[in-house]
Amino acid sequence: MRRHAEGSPAALFELAGIRVEAGGRTLLDGITHRFAPGRICGLIGPNGSGKSTLMRLLARQAPSGSGRIRFHGEDLAAIRPREFARQVAYLPQFTPPTDGMRVEELVALGRFPWHGLLGRFGARDREKVDEALRRTGTGAFRGRAVASLSGGERQRVWLAMLLAQDAACLLLDEPTSALDIAHQIDVLSLVRALGREGGLSVIVILHDINMAARFCDDIVALGHGRIVAQGTPDAVMREDVLARIYGLRMGIHRLPGTGDVVGYPL
Repeated sequence: MRRHAEGSPAALFELAGIRVEAGGRTLLDGITHRFAPGRICGLIGPNGSGKSTLMRLLARQAPSGSGRIRFHGEDLAAIRPREFARQVAYLPQFTPPTDGMRVEELVALGRFPWHGLLGRFGARDREKVDEALRRTGTGAFRGRAVASLSGGERQRVWLAMLLAQDAACLLLDEPTSALDIAHQIDVLSLVRALGREGGLSVIVILHDINMAARFCDDIVALGHGRIVAQGTPDAVMREDVLARIYGLRMGIHRLPGTGDVVGYPL
């Protein structure tokens, strides 16, 4: 990891003046932000606010438009694709089909950046796959067809694939969007545990502000392609800030026992 001259670690991602336009619309309008390493950051905001566009830019899945993006101090576009894939693992909102694929085969795909298309799948790769299955609690599924799993189980398997990739940064685009509340909590608890135990940096898009406040270290809220609020959950979970994010009156309540703050429309 590169460090600045004063010894502090470089930002995970550093964005300066990012602007993206498509079809006559401005999707991102001058985004400037530093994502800190080793933290779980939730991207929130209404539909169409620019969250997925920003995530795809960070994952190098879309043209960058204008502005500058650095990753650990290096120009994002200058990093070789395989080297980037060894450092950053991306889970899109809509995952590709897995027809006929077993769980172990899917998780093993995470090792591709380390041995390439024609490279040999060796002992180190097998160790990483086994470790990923163990850490996500999916070892019992390894011989099953991915299509036979429940939604929550599949999300755990996809996370196992990202872990097998051995990247230090995870980019997750709405990993809980199709899950019921129990599986949402299960998957986000796993993401938080993986971040804490493995020192991973995580940027995750979430629609539920209360889930973001519960499981994230930092929150960045977008609106109309701009950052409208940012900070820790305590800084964002305020009536005036939530009203600015969602454009409607919001109340907050601190839960007894846990101290968690939840927001609700008035």
